[in-house]
Amino acid sequence: QSYQKLRQTLGVNEQKRVLLVGPNGAGKTCLLYGLKLGFDETFTTMPTVGFNVETWTHKFKTFTIWDLGLRSKARPLVRHYTPDTDMVIFMLHRSDAFWEAEELLGYVCHGLEDVNKDVPFLFFLNFKDLPIHINMLEACEALKLQDLAKRHRVHLQPCCAKTGEGVLEGMDFLTSFRGGKGLTMADCDGPGKETGASGYRSSDPAEPSAAEPEPARSKTLAAAELPDDVFLQAFQDRQLRPFGPSEMMRLALLKRVEGSSALATLETARLQGCVAHATRMHFWAARSFAAPLPEKIHDTRSFLEAHPELLPKLDAEREALIRQAYSEKIDREATWAHMVVPPDLETADDDASFWARTEQDAGAYTGDLDSFCSLVRLAFLLLKALPRREAIQRLDQVLRRWEAKGRPFHDTRQYVALQLAHLALTQHPSLQEKPFTRLQELCPELCEEDCIYKYYSEKALSQGQSSFQAPDLQPLPSKLDVAVATWHEQLNDQEFLQAVRARSLSSWGLPSLARLSYLYLSELGRPRAVQKLLGDLEDARSVKALNLGLFAHETLAYFTMHMIHYFIASQELSMAQPFSELVKKCAKIVDPTLYRAYYSDQAIHCTEARNSFVVPDLCPLPDLLPQARVRS
Repeated sequence: QSYQKLRQTLGVNEQKRVLLVGPNGAGKTCLLYGLKLGFDETFTTMPTVGFNVETWTHKFKTFTIWDLGLRSKARPLVRHYTPDTDMVIFMLHRSDAFWEAEELLGYVCHGLEDVNKDVPFLFFLNFKDLPIHINMLEACEALKLQDLAKRHRVHLQPCCAKTGEGVLEGMDFLTSFRGGKGLTMADCDGPGKETGASGYRSSDPAEPSAAEPEPARSKTLAAAELPDDVFLQAFQDRQLRPFGPSEMMRLALLKRVEGSSALATLETARLQGCVAHATRMHFWAARSFAAPLPEKIHDTRSFLEAHPELLPKLDAEREALIRQAYSEKIDREATWAHMVVPPDLETADDDASFWARTEQDAGAYTGDLDSFCSLVRLAFLLLKALPRREAIQRLDQVLRRWEAKGRPFHDTRQYVALQLAHLALTQHPSLQEKPFTRLQELCPELCEEDCIYKYYSEKALSQGQSSFQAPDLQPLPSKLDVAVATWHEQLNDQEFLQAVRARSLSSWGLPSLARLSYLYLSELGRPRAVQKLLGDLEDARSVKALNLGLFAHETLAYFTMHMIHYFIASQELSMAQPFSELVKKCAKIVDPTLYRAYYSDQAIHCTEARNSFVVPDLCPLPDLLPQARVRS
């Protein structure tokens, strides 16, 4: 007995089952195989589909680590992995993924409710080697870890899953765990320390040692004096200071040539420590990606000097451009410096700017007409401005001109887009005075990327590139059965829920989706509300007689739920009030065009977005806890 007690005390050959979870791309698989094979900065991993399982022994304990690659609606399945779990490792990597982490953490905690034992939580804050990394205080506030620490032992450990820095220190916490509750954080001078009365360990920086010389500062270079190749190298070496609108636009122009995006360029600059105000810098990066470009830019300095309309020379003129797009909130709201917020004074992509990009003669093709939705949009604008015959000729001219610049011409797709736009304008004459977003509200199915596959097989469509091919699945429609999408204000909340369950709503769409999301969110809380909402959408899809439109769109379901949660949290609104009262205080929640500030047509109108969650490609989703982030 004494021998067995000694083995138990030392933890010899003790088996522990560990659940490794976190948002997509947080570095879970990199951590798992770093432990198993040794850490290597050159090691690359692929996104996990399903799960990975490896065993790893450390200080007399054998850990069986389950790396779960749960995406979108598969996340509720985490409950099937929790019953035999002894420990949880939760990976975090970006503050703009807190909303995703909060949802996943809710599923894990719900699955552990029936586990009759102490389960410690180790939170790894990955990418500590980068200038922009998650602060431990920020993670505690965003994920409410003080509340979690009332039920479990919680420890936070910054790390780098590539190099292994900080990883073994975190695993030592799991090895030494002997039960209990509370919150601890890693300390640069030693192991994690208990939090104080305020709930956090003091994190004042240590005084520098007199014996240690101050590290040499990197040499800074003036960007205006540098050619493009030297400019890029100086950026990578973090030698560009200051880094303002002109530097951001130069970087964005160079990244655009590489096939990047404005948002990805901003993240690149943020990781280099060059972004002091995310919304302002994204504004300038987006201008570089929206501008018509020549076939080749020989030097970005010369290009910007020759186009002062893109980047005015005077600071006052630059500020005036920003003020055309943003209200005074851009400086008043502190959270706008931390996250990208879309313009609140102008439409992110109105019809005029779309038309200008398709009509411009100079420049390389930038992908504006890749999606079927964009073809419908172009045909819609031409049919509003010209007689049908002239509109057909003009559409052909525009697409033929872009064919010479790299866009493949497809006669059948062009014809079908024009027919559908003409049908919508004929059946709904009021659209003649409305923007394209109104057509998307009335007829969302016409704007989906795979709309054309309702009428054509892939084989028939491939044969219709150079000349028109008749539909082989079903004829093109001669009438659109459209009901105006509303949130059904004539119904109270209980009547609305009954109508949803009975599939008897007179119309479906994003306003109805917003109302259903709010009712589930207020009743069930976010994790269960998302699960319930997705289940309802899947059931509704099975009823073929329903014209659901964007109501049954999974990405927009996630987006709508998140935005309602965000508006309520940021404006401190009550979730106990009826939906009709909420609309009076925040009409944005039923705006069917809200998503267009975050998603391009190509991103949102595709099969993948309709059947699983796709992250925004224009602006990241806003943080659910803006006030907490400002305090941190």
